[in-house]
Amino acid sequence: MAKPRYCPVLSRPSVSDSGATGAIVKCKGKACALFKVEEEICLLDDIPTVGSSSEVMQVVEEMPSTLELQAAVEAIERVEESVSGSAEEARASFLGLTDEVRGGSERVEEVLEELVPVIKDVTREMLSIRDAVRSIDRQRQELSAEREQARAGVKALLLYQEGLEHFHAGRMSEAIRALRECVLLEENAPPDAPGALGAALVVGGELPEGIRTLKKAAETHPSLAAPMTNLAFACLKIGKFDEAEEAAREAIKRDPQSGAARNTLGNALFRLGRTPQAVDAWLEAVAVDPSLEAARENLRRQRILPTEELMERLTM
Repeated sequence: MAKPRYCPVLSRPSVSDSGATGAIVKCKGKACALFKVEEEICLLDDIPTVGSSSEVMQVVEEMPSTLELQAAVEAIERVEESVSGSAEEARASFLGLTDEVRGGSERVEEVLEELVPVIKDVTREMLSIRDAVRSIDRQRQELSAEREQARAGVKALLLYQEGLEHFHAGRMSEAIRALRECVLLEENAPPDAPGALGAALVVGGELPEGIRTLKKAAETHPSLAAPMTNLAFACLKIGKFDEAEEAAREAIKRDPQSGAARNTLGNALFRLGRTPQAVDAWLEAVAVDPSLEAARENLRRQRILPTEELMERLTM
């Protein structure tokens, strides 16, 4: 019996009865028919299980012709060859691509290794530039702040001078306005500005606010005598002579060479009925400040003028 031809997709059948014209075989767990038609050996799968050769041949006679079966088998073989060839080509292409990818990956790794030092250098340079930019920004901000502070300081000084000019000219409302604006500039204002504002308020008739301003100025600037002197003057205006004496003595303690403080002390003592002590205070005021006309006027009113010896000492 010739070697049977069979569908290459199926595994080689195990013939159960090789001497028969038709036989039942097992192929991948299915019942198949092995038969001979016109000297051609064919394999037909998926047929009913039969027990004899005659029954197999009866089934075969109802099946397609040998040429049709052969055409089908050849078509299957061509598909298999095509699939097999495509698979090999695909595998070869895949292997080639894998090699290219592997080679490219190795090259990328080499390039990255070369770039790492460069990247580190660039990073260091960027950090250095960033720090430099931040430093420049800080300096610019500091310069801007200093410029603004200087501008505010100049403005405060001009307002202070304007306020004093109005004060000495007797224009108290204008003096109060300018000195208020000056004091609002806070640390840029001259230390004497709050005391000057308090004095202007007192002279301008705004005694309660003036006294509060003077007390605050005296507390804020404990080394200045002017706020305490002006506070003593304000206390005299409202009839608080004891407080006036206390404030005047505090002013003298802060500045022993203040003729204005000694003159104000004399005024407080005179109001308290202690005229001899008041005269001594006025004389001391003239002694430390010969140009203080207010103290001289107080002495004239008491018909007391500095002795000739004192006058000579004052004019030396």
